[in-house]
Amino acid sequence: MDILVFIHHHSGAVGRQLRQSLVSAGPSQICYIRTVDDLVRRLRQPDMHSGENIVLLLADTHQRLSDIFSVRNLLKDIQLILILPDKRKDTIRTGYKLYPRFMSDITYDFKDVMVIMNEMLMRSDSGGPDSGKSGHLSLSAMFSERSSLKGYGPPDFSTGNTGDHWKNVSGFQDKIKNFKV
Repeated sequence: MDILVFIHHHSGAVGRQLRQSLVSAGPSQICYIRTVDDLVRRLRQPDMHSGENIVLLLADTHQRLSDIFSVRNLLKDIQLILILPDKRKDTIRTGYKLYPRFMSDITYDFKDVMVIMNEMLMRSDSGGPDSGKSGHLSLSAMFSERSSLKGYGPPDFSTGNTGDHWKNVSGFQDKIKNFKV
Protein backbone atom coordinates (compact mmCIF):
# COMPACT_ATOMS: atom_id res chain seq x y z
CA MET A 1 0.00 0.00 0.00
CA ASP A 2 1.23 3.46 -0.89
CA ILE A 3 0.21 6.67 0.80
CA LEU A 4 0.61 9.55 -1.59
CA VAL A 5 0.20 13.10 -0.32
CA PHE A 6 -0.06 16.07 -2.65
CA ILE A 7 0.95 19.32 -0.97
CA HIS A 8 1.94 21.87 -3.60
CA HIS A 9 5.24 23.59 -2.95
CA HIS A 10 3.41 26.96 -2.90
CA SER A 11 0.87 25.85 -0.30
CA GLY A 12 2.50 27.90 2.44
CA ALA A 13 1.31 27.70 6.04
CA VAL A 14 -1.60 25.36 5.24
CA GLY A 15 0.75 22.90 3.57
CA ARG A 16 3.19 23.07 6.47
CA GLN A 17 0.37 22.49 8.96
CA LEU A 18 -0.90 19.43 7.06
CA ARG A 19 2.60 18.00 6.72
CA GLN A 20 3.22 18.50 10.45
CA SER A 21 -0.07 16.75 11.25
CA LEU A 22 0.98 13.84 9.05
CA VAL A 23 4.44 13.64 10.60
CA SER A 24 2.97 13.71 14.11
CA ALA A 25 0.12 11.28 13.61
CA GLY A 26 0.52 9.57 10.31
CA PRO A 27 2.38 6.53 9.12
CA SER A 28 6.07 6.80 8.39
CA GLN A 29 5.95 5.70 4.75
CA ILE A 30 4.41 8.62 2.93
CA CYS A 31 5.34 9.79 -0.54
CA TYR A 32 5.04 13.57 -0.76
CA ILE A 33 4.33 15.16 -4.14
CA ARG A 34 4.93 18.89 -4.59
CA THR A 35 3.82 19.67 -8.17
CA VAL A 36 0.82 18.77 -10.30
CA ASP A 37 3.11 17.33 -13.00
CA ASP A 38 4.72 14.99 -10.46
CA LEU A 39 1.27 14.02 -9.20
CA VAL A 40 0.19 13.11 -12.74
CA ARG A 41 3.37 11.08 -13.32
CA ARG A 42 2.85 9.13 -10.09
CA LEU A 43 -0.86 8.54 -10.73
CA ARG A 44 -0.05 7.12 -14.18
CA GLN A 45 1.99 4.32 -12.67
CA PRO A 46 0.07 1.02 -12.84
CA ASP A 47 0.66 0.16 -9.17
CA MET A 48 -1.40 3.19 -8.12
CA HIS A 49 -4.59 1.58 -9.41
CA SER A 50 -4.53 -1.59 -7.35
CA GLY A 51 -7.32 -0.23 -5.14
CA GLU A 52 -5.12 -0.36 -2.04
CA ASN A 53 -3.46 3.04 -2.23
CA ILE A 54 -4.52 6.13 -0.33
CA VAL A 55 -4.12 9.55 -1.91
CA LEU A 56 -4.52 12.72 0.13
CA LEU A 57 -4.88 15.84 -1.99
CA LEU A 58 -4.57 19.35 -0.60
CA ALA A 59 -6.44 21.71 -2.90
CA ASP A 60 -5.63 24.85 -0.96
CA THR A 61 -6.65 27.16 -3.82
CA HIS A 62 -9.34 27.04 -6.48
CA GLN A 63 -6.64 26.83 -9.13
CA ARG A 64 -5.18 23.70 -7.51
CA LEU A 65 -8.66 22.20 -7.23
CA SER A 66 -9.13 22.91 -10.93
CA ASP A 67 -5.76 21.31 -11.71
CA ILE A 68 -6.70 18.23 -9.71
CA PHE A 69 -10.13 18.09 -11.35
CA SER A 70 -8.49 18.17 -14.78
CA VAL A 71 -6.78 14.82 -14.01
CA ARG A 72 -9.82 13.20 -12.35
CA ASN A 73 -9.65 10.23 -14.73
CA LEU A 74 -6.36 9.25 -13.02
CA LEU A 75 -8.05 9.16 -9.61
CA LYS A 76 -10.29 6.18 -10.37
CA ASP A 77 -9.87 3.12 -8.12
CA ILE A 78 -7.93 5.17 -5.58
CA GLN A 79 -8.95 5.80 -1.98
CA LEU A 80 -9.05 9.59 -2.04
CA ILE A 81 -9.08 12.10 0.80
CA LEU A 82 -9.66 15.63 -0.45
CA ILE A 83 -9.04 18.89 1.40
CA LEU A 84 -10.87 21.81 -0.21
CA PRO A 85 -9.99 25.52 -0.14
CA ASP A 86 -13.37 26.59 1.31
CA LYS A 87 -16.97 25.55 2.00
CA ARG A 88 -18.65 27.24 -0.95
CA LYS A 89 -21.35 25.22 -2.71
CA ASP A 90 -19.55 25.20 -6.05
CA THR A 91 -16.31 24.10 -4.38
CA ILE A 92 -18.03 21.24 -2.58
CA ARG A 93 -19.85 20.27 -5.77
CA THR A 94 -16.53 20.08 -7.65
CA GLY A 95 -14.99 18.07 -4.81
CA TYR A 96 -17.80 15.50 -4.89
CA LYS A 97 -17.23 14.97 -8.61
CA LEU A 98 -13.82 13.51 -7.69
CA TYR A 99 -15.56 10.80 -5.59
CA PRO A 100 -13.46 11.17 -2.46
CA ARG A 101 -13.79 8.85 0.51
CA PHE A 102 -13.66 11.92 2.72
CA MET A 103 -13.66 15.69 2.25
CA SER A 104 -12.64 18.44 4.59
CA ASP A 105 -11.43 21.96 4.05
CA ILE A 106 -8.47 24.09 5.06
CA THR A 107 -10.35 25.85 7.86
CA TYR A 108 -9.99 22.81 10.13
CA ASP A 109 -6.93 21.57 12.00
CA PHE A 110 -6.75 18.30 10.00
CA LYS A 111 -7.58 16.08 12.98
CA ASP A 112 -10.61 14.83 11.06
CA VAL A 113 -8.37 13.93 8.13
CA MET A 114 -5.93 12.06 10.39
CA VAL A 115 -8.78 10.07 11.99
CA ILE A 116 -10.15 9.07 8.58
CA MET A 117 -6.71 8.19 7.21
CA ASN A 118 -6.04 5.98 10.23
CA GLU A 119 -9.44 4.30 9.76
CA MET A 120 -8.64 3.64 6.12
CA LEU A 121 -5.23 2.22 7.02
CA MET A 122 -6.71 -0.05 9.69
CA ARG A 123 -9.38 -1.32 7.29
CA SER A 124 -6.78 -1.99 4.63
CA ASP A 125 -4.42 -3.74 7.06
CA SER A 126 -7.19 -5.89 8.49
CA GLY A 127 -8.70 -6.81 5.13
CA GLY A 128 -11.92 -5.20 6.34
CA PRO A 129 -14.95 -4.30 4.28
CA ASP A 130 -13.00 -1.54 2.55
CA SER A 131 -9.61 -3.12 2.09
CA GLY A 132 -9.22 -1.53 -1.31
CA LYS A 133 -11.13 -4.17 -3.19
CA SER A 134 -14.45 -2.40 -3.46
CA GLY A 135 -15.61 0.92 -4.87
CA HIS A 136 -15.55 4.22 -3.06
CA LEU A 137 -16.56 4.08 0.58
CA SER A 138 -19.44 6.26 1.61
CA LEU A 139 -19.51 7.99 4.95
CA SER A 140 -22.51 5.92 5.95
CA ALA A 141 -20.59 2.71 5.23
CA MET A 142 -17.54 3.97 7.10
CA PHE A 143 -19.49 4.65 10.27
CA SER A 144 -22.20 1.99 10.03
CA GLU A 145 -20.35 -0.29 12.44
CA ARG A 146 -20.36 2.30 15.24
CA SER A 147 -23.03 4.88 14.65
CA SER A 148 -25.73 6.22 12.42
CA LEU A 149 -25.86 9.38 10.36
CA LYS A 150 -29.18 10.37 11.95
CA GLY A 151 -30.53 11.80 8.73
CA TYR A 152 -27.35 13.54 7.66
CA GLY A 153 -26.18 12.57 4.25
CA PRO A 154 -24.45 14.08 1.29
CA PRO A 155 -25.16 17.75 0.77
CA ASP A 156 -28.38 18.61 -1.00
CA PHE A 157 -27.42 21.36 -3.43
CA SER A 158 -31.03 21.92 -4.49
CA THR A 159 -31.98 23.07 -0.98
CA GLY A 160 -28.64 24.64 -0.12
CA ASN A 161 -28.02 22.11 2.68
CA THR A 162 -24.25 21.85 2.20
CA GLY A 163 -23.24 22.22 5.83
CA ASP A 164 -20.65 20.21 7.69
CA HIS A 165 -22.57 16.97 7.20
CA TRP A 166 -19.49 14.86 7.92
CA LYS A 167 -19.11 16.58 11.28
CA ASN A 168 -22.60 15.51 12.36
CA VAL A 169 -21.89 11.81 12.59
CA SER A 170 -22.70 10.47 16.04
CA GLY A 171 -19.49 9.81 17.93
CA PHE A 172 -17.26 11.36 15.27
CA GLN A 173 -16.78 14.61 17.18
CA ASP A 174 -15.58 12.65 20.22
CA LYS A 175 -13.18 10.69 18.05
CA ILE A 176 -11.72 13.92 16.67
CA LYS A 177 -11.44 15.52 20.13
CA ASN A 178 -9.64 12.49 21.52
CA PHE A 179 -7.24 12.13 18.60
CA LYS A 180 -3.69 12.99 19.57
CA VAL A 181 -1.56 14.83 17.04
